[in-house]
Amino acid sequence: MKTGSSSFRELFGDGYRVEVPVIQRDYAQGREDEHSREVRRRFLDALGESLNAEAMETVTLDLDFVYGRWKDADRTLEPLDGQQRLTTLFLLHWYLASLDNEFDEFRSWITLPSGGSCFTYRTRPAAREFFDALVRQPAPLGTIGAKSTALSDWVTDSVWFVRSWRRDPTVRGCLTMLDAIHGRFAACKGGWLRLVSKESPAISFRLLLLENFNLSDDLYVKMNARGRALTPFEVLKAEFERFVGEAFAGEPCLHEPGMTWRDFVSRQFDIEWTDFLWKHRGTTTDIDPRFMHLIRALAIVRCVNRKDDASLPTQVDQLLATAEPGLPFYEELGCLDRAFIEHLVTILETLAKCKEAPNFLGRTSYMDEEGVFRRVLLARGANQEDGLTLIDWVMFYAWCSFLLRFSKDLGSDPVRTWFNDWIRVVRNLANNSDIDRNERLVAALRGLGQLSQSCGPDFLSRVAGGALDESGGFNQQQQREERLKARLILRSSDWRPLIEKAETHPYFRGDIEFLLRFSGLFDRAAQTERCDWSDDEDSKLRQSFAEWYDRARAVFPEGAKAWPASFPNSLWERALLATGDYLLPRGRNWSLLDDKDRDASWKRLLRADTRVPDREARRDVVRRVLARIDPKDVVGSLRTVVAAGVQGVDTTPVPGFRSRLVAEPRLIEYCERRMLRFEEDSAFLLAQTQRNGHHVDLYVYDLYLQLYARRAELAPFGGPALVDQTGTYLKSQIVLRASASGPTLTVEKHGTAMRLSLQLPKADPAVTANLTGWTTEGETSLSRSLPPDSAAAAVLDVVAAVRAPSIEHPDANSGETQG
Repeated sequence: MKTGSSSFRELFGDGYRVEVPVIQRDYAQGREDEHSREVRRRFLDALGESLNAEAMETVTLDLDFVYGRWKDADRTLEPLDGQQRLTTLFLLHWYLASLDNEFDEFRSWITLPSGGSCFTYRTRPAAREFFDALVRQPAPLGTIGAKSTALSDWVTDSVWFVRSWRRDPTVRGCLTMLDAIHGRFAACKGGWLRLVSKESPAISFRLLLLENFNLSDDLYVKMNARGRALTPFEVLKAEFERFVGEAFAGEPCLHEPGMTWRDFVSRQFDIEWTDFLWKHRGTTTDIDPRFMHLIRALAIVRCVNRKDDASLPTQVDQLLATAEPGLPFYEELGCLDRAFIEHLVTILETLAKCKEAPNFLGRTSYMDEEGVFRRVLLARGANQEDGLTLIDWVMFYAWCSFLLRFSKDLGSDPVRTWFNDWIRVVRNLANNSDIDRNERLVAALRGLGQLSQSCGPDFLSRVAGGALDESGGFNQQQQREERLKARLILRSSDWRPLIEKAETHPYFRGDIEFLLRFSGLFDRAAQTERCDWSDDEDSKLRQSFAEWYDRARAVFPEGAKAWPASFPNSLWERALLATGDYLLPRGRNWSLLDDKDRDASWKRLLRADTRVPDREARRDVVRRVLARIDPKDVVGSLRTVVAAGVQGVDTTPVPGFRSRLVAEPRLIEYCERRMLRFEEDSAFLLAQTQRNGHHVDLYVYDLYLQLYARRAELAPFGGPALVDQTGTYLKSQIVLRASASGPTLTVEKHGTAMRLSLQLPKADPAVTANLTGWTTEGETSLSRSLPPDSAAAAVLDVVAAVRAPSIEHPDANSGETQG
């Protein structure tokens, strides 16, 4: 009998039989209680999805393990766990064979030479006789109707059905299940071929035989007596111990020479390792899944260390997708070998010595060992609470790789220092590389696999010498930064506390290249590729670095919940704009920066990301503002910068855009998603991210705010009304009305000019005469185009011109926004 992945069809042929033994209970999936109905519904839905005729590429549905005992003399499999699933599969095959007119093919392998069923129950004669009769009779599914009990009615009304069979609970359960199958699969023609496919069956399970891993059926008898099957971990543990016995034979265990590897592993699973995981079970009392999750995580470590680059992407993908693999999974994946056992035992033995949560580093500033370990045990998705992220996988690998090399010396101060240096560098690399999908995780793990050979006493020297460039897998800019920091720490131990203080800032998180640039360290070190300056110069450079950090953390405080700090009236952004153009591109837009958007974040500006045009010039705007910051009075410093006005040329990408944003903070506040767009010789403030949402022309909105502030001077016009827009081709407008029947002034921006249009209720030569330079369009319409900076004065000219006593005007009304 073949073990491993199998389908129901593969259990039969060559006279093979499946006989449910006496120790098994009746067919419970066909019971009528509420719980059984729900189990039945969910199970059939899962089977139905896998047989969906419209999704022929559907992934095979794995029904997990089926355990049994093979009786070679009788060519019979006795299922000891999985009887319920096998019975449902038998009934489903009978039904679909009838539905798809494949009953002769079904009968060719499900029927014994004597005519009986190859799938049967030994529990009662009635159940055996019922199955024997069923395999002889296809159901006339086209004629029995859609009534909920139509199929069971046809069965029980047939001449071959013996009434006394209904007293058997297994037969009753089968009749109930047949009705449920008919209700779910009556429209599923074509499912038979996927069901019995030898190459890619729609439904499979993993068959394990007792004799293959030396388990006695007494255990199964006891478990069935209490209604419980072996858990997947219990099966994995049994198979694991069997594999250890085969791989190491009678070889004495290195961890306890008086015992064989198999005996040692078996004992530790039951005692020490279980005791350790019990301490870290959280609120659950079921630690079996925790064991399986940890073994899965250590399998990833082993896959990286095998240095099989061609197989690693597939191995990582499948292991990440399978939280609780069984041993056949590890075998098929190619990561099960002696070295995996040795690594797993070393890590588990190291962990088992911890009385509390793992804390080998002695600090949490670079890695929360307890947190990462907890997430590995929970194995939740990254988008769930306390979920396991791809960066967690990087840190877990780095952590384990060091434990594997130095597990015996973790308590010594030198080894702890080496460990902290290793974790510090890896954490900085991982946090500042875009590890956002599996292929990037694989690249990072490959790099660490090579780099881990250097962790130890000479690690910082190796990093300073370019080891990161050789291993790769991470952001190159961060690799260069780590190289310089390693040189500085090796140059003088006084650098370590300064660097670590900046690195552990909750926002910077290891990315402090901007501080190294601003303080002059990068340029100074680049002169000789060494930090071989004098002690006096070193002291001055340390002081410069510390001062720049103090300025930076004044704007990005350690205790803030979001960064930068929330300054009144957008002072930080306006100070930057007064100094230069710091905006970053975001698609067709330009962003005022928002850390909710990775591609247009403050982090990206500070690191002068290589994808940013003029990146050094834009980051230098930050340097110039920070240089004027007094850490003891940040707000006052920023106000001074803003008050000094816009520095340099303010003509691109459109004239005066920086000046207007600096002078009027409400222009920035309009941009809810912090986006602007430069189009049509203008700048548009976006409430969202596109112009099909609310947006307004920068020049129009700025003019509106100026006019609104002077609304008392606009009589006989009422206060200005702003019409912002949705849609690319609509113009933002300011509208001023004297009354419902009085003059109306409209302001729009056309190209580089502001266009003012005045509509008079009737011809008024006095108004026309007062508005010199205006174009007359008929007797009642006038217009003028002029630069944006002249628009406010032109509006006041119109106000003065229409105050002639020949026109009746109401009192001024308050302004409003329309849209």
